[in-house]
Amino acid sequence: MTPRPCGTGRWPSCGALVRIPTVTDVDPAERDEKPFVAFEQELARQFPLLHQHLELVPIPGHALLFHWPGAAHERPVVLMAHIDVVPIDEEAPLAVRSRRCS
Repeated sequence: MTPRPCGTGRWPSCGALVRIPTVTDVDPAERDEKPFVAFEQELARQFPLLHQHLELVPIPGHALLFHWPGAAHERPVVLMAHIDVVPIDEEAPLAVRSRRCS
């Protein structure tokens, strides 16, 4: 089976979500809240069934918790991801700033 790129087949275009600059900062006063709100709105637009069938439990700081009840409470599962990125430290050596995951 060949994987399909985002935006083809049944998958919505994830490019719109990736382009939203959800940059976080150590100082909450420096964080721009608008991109996080835009991300949440775009997520709801692209995944309406997720928002229709799962309970969204908002957590302060623009964290999202979707409660997806299972067949039994004895064996819970947690799926996690993050929606923010950390700005580049311009003072860091170039080798550190340009490191890529392999």
